[in-house]
Amino acid sequence: MASILGSLMGGALSTAVSTAASLLKNQKRTTPAAQSGGFAGSATGVSVYDRNQAAIRQQMNANSQAWHTAATEAERDRLHAENQALAAQLGGSVSYDGASGTWSGMAQAPAAPSETAAGSGYPTLSVQMPSYTPADYRPYLEALSAAYLARQEAALEQAYADNLSDLQAEQGQLGGQYQEARRAAAADSATARRNWGETAAAYGLNSGTAGQAQLSFANRLQSDLADLHAAESAANAEIERQRTNLGRQYRSALLQAQAENDYQLYQRLYDEAVRVDEALQAQSQFQANLAFREYETALERYYADLEQQNQLRRQQREDQLAAAALAAQAGDYSLYGQYYGWDDSRVQQLGALWQAAQTPAAPAGSGSGSGGSGASGSSGSAGSGRGSSAGASSATAADPIVQAYEAGVRSYAAAVAYFKALGYGDGISEEFGRRLEKQLKNGQLGVDEEKVLRLYNNLLEMRQTDLNRQDPDFYRKAVEAYARQESLQLNDQELRRLRELLGI
Repeated sequence: MASILGSLMGGALSTAVSTAASLLKNQKRTTPAAQSGGFAGSATGVSVYDRNQAAIRQQMNANSQAWHTAATEAERDRLHAENQALAAQLGGSVSYDGASGTWSGMAQAPAAPSETAAGSGYPTLSVQMPSYTPADYRPYLEALSAAYLARQEAALEQAYADNLSDLQAEQGQLGGQYQEARRAAAADSATARRNWGETAAAYGLNSGTAGQAQLSFANRLQSDLADLHAAESAANAEIERQRTNLGRQYRSALLQAQAENDYQLYQRLYDEAVRVDEALQAQSQFQANLAFREYETALERYYADLEQQNQLRRQQREDQLAAAALAAQAGDYSLYGQYYGWDDSRVQQLGALWQAAQTPAAPAGSGSGSGGSGASGSSGSAGSGRGSSAGASSATAADPIVQAYEAGVRSYAAAVAYFKALGYGDGISEEFGRRLEKQLKNGQLGVDEEKVLRLYNNLLEMRQTDLNRQDPDFYRKAVEAYARQESLQLNDQELRRLRELLGI
């Protein structure tokens, strides 16, 4: 009874997740990496964003490694189902490739949940602006520049005033100088007339000669005075010219002083702005580094809490599976159904198979069938078959292997239990089980709808790329490529079904 129960457990679980088991059995066992001993896991091709997702990927790899050493189909089914649940947690484009038996794709970028299982929000990087603002010395620079310019303007103005004063003093002296020159000229002319009169009287010159001499002296005086006036005018004009040039030079010096002062001010203001900007950048960088260190600390705390919750959930899953396995030993598969999401009909089917295994087989027709005379298995099996042929005649009217497959049997153990429940003997049930297992392995039985639908969905997704969308024969070429892949083991019915779905 213990061996029958063990066979039924393996067969029941394989029936429940037949597609996953067949994919893993037919494809993962042939993975070259697994055969060579360097198998790192089936999820190494999955890209993740953070350590939480990396931990999930690591668990998927560990499950796939454990799959290769699992002793029963039930354990393989459980490991594959757990990887499916973990892949659903990763989300994004993570998908399973039945052809290679591997997972690939990009996980969903982690959002910032309002509250995690650990009770704390996902950490966010928050950089506070620096509370310290470097001192701005621009007003002092402007005041210093204004004071410097005022001193320059005052010096220029004083020099200009001094020069004007010198010119005015020089011009003030011109009138007296030329007046004295005119007086001296008039005195010299008067002296010359008097001397001439005395000389003329001594020599007895007549009045006509004296009159001509006086006229000559008057003309000479007028000429001297005219020359003095012209010289005075020229001197005044020169002073006015110097005054004009002095004013022009003063205004030019003021403009140059203002320009140089403005340039120096602008240069100092620019240097001050650069200093303030660099100080702000240094402060901001310091604040950002501080915030990043705090963020890293928060992340460490967040992932530590999350890992604790994940560990708790893993322990809960292990406890659930242990309870489900214990209940299944008594024929109750409802806990397995809750864990894997089976519908009621599948749970009831497994329960019925378990119940059938508990029912003893119908008595063989003659006692010689089960005993034999030392020929061990074959004669006993033949005898059992003959003894039960009458009861099973209607069941064997068609191919019993096909009937078992159509009834949902997908493993050797389930087949043995199934045929025993129909009343076949041990030998025939085991032979039918071997035949069914071989035909399943060779892909000779029926259409694996889940496998066909998975390949169909894969082709629909591949069709969306720009290159494949432009190829009108893409589906035909892809199906032919699938047919050549020995790892897929597509039979003619499955290829025909796939072409029907694709409309080719």
